[in-house]
This record gives sequence, structure tokens and C-alpha cells, in this order.
Amino acid sequence: SSSVMSMSWKQFLAAVKQDDHHGFHERCELLQMIRFEFNQHNNFASMKAELRKTIAGLPNDRDERWAWFGSMKGAGSYFKAVNENNKSISKALDKIPLQGTVSRSQYESYVSEFIKGFPNGRHGIATVSRLLAMKRPDQFVCLDSKNQRELCKDFGIKQTGMNYERYWEEIVERIMDSPWWNYPMPNSKKEKNVWDGRAAMLDTIFYRP
Repeated sequence: SSSVMSMSWKQFLAAVKQDDHHGFHERCELLQMIRFEFNQHNNFASMKAELRKTIAGLPNDRDERWAWFGSMKGAGSYFKAVNENNKSISKALDKIPLQGTVSRSQYESYVSEFIKGFPNGRHGIATVSRLLAMKRPDQFVCLDSKNQRELCKDFGIKQTGMNYERYWEEIVERIMDSPWWNYPMPNSKKEKNVWDGRAAMLDTIFYRP
């Protein structure tokens, strides 16, 4: 019954272009830039601090679009971990391939490694999904306080009690079942840029300031 999950590719493309809060083309450019950096570097840990912060959704002097797709500014422990280049975050991202469909077991390995960097807790679905959405924007969306209410409402799922298992089963799996997600890679370069980040681009539809 989801209005967004039942969209065709053309309907989805039209919907994400109606970005009232951030620039549609700038969003695509940001995801392209981050994809390029992941391909250029051996791992997340080898990136400079300002680039890591951009990808992680944290304030920095490198890119003013750091908060797009989910601001993690208030996540203090996460901010500290990224700033100090906590190796568990980089090792976690190594579990996620740059190409091919990410499997549930790969996702679970990523989560298991990620939480090792937070022995005192203070990790959560927002930070976990932010990094996933930046490395693989074709398959993951950052679920945070600005889009969770509308997304959960459209998906017909409970907003409270969201955890790592539910994120995969109730969000990622549903995304992968949608007509627009299963649409073949477009020939148009502009459409391909959206297609490459189609899951992360759900934020353009569900984001509320």
C-alpha cells in the first residue's frame, strides 16, 4: 500500500527531482564524489579527516553539503570515533562491497564490526545507515530524525523500536522489492546518476526540516 514503493521508475525519478530542501543535481554530484573517493582509497581509514567527516555526515571545512542525506552532528561518540579514525568503522565498511548486491550476511558483518568501535554503546541506526547510504547509495537510505516519521508512515511500519534487524527486513528488503529499484540501469547519464543512488535519494521524498 506504500505510495512510494509502488512507483514506477519514471514516477520515482519525477518525485526525487522535486527536492524542495536541497539541490537535486547537487545531491547527485555529492554521491558521485563520494563514490569516486571510495574507489580511489584503499579504505575509509586512509582518507583524510575532512573527507571522512563529509562521508560521515559531520561538520567540516571540505564540503558544505556534509549534512545532506542525514546530519550526524549530534552524535557525540560517533563524531569522536570518526575524528579519531576509529579502525572499527573502516573495518566495518570493508565488509560492504562497492559493486554487486549487498547480502544480509554482509550487512550483519558490517553492523557487528561497527559496534565494536563503541564498547560503551552510543551507536544506532542513524549512524550505521548514514555510512551505508554513502558507500552504497543504490541499496541503503540513511534513516534519521528528519525522514524517519514520513518514511515509516509510507512504509506502514512502526517508527518506535527501530533496530538493525528491522532496518534490513522492513526497509532494505522492501526497497529491493520496489519496481523503481528493480528498473534496469538507464542509458541516460543523468538518469544513471540517480539510479546509482536511488535508495539514498529516498531522503529527498521523506525529508522534513
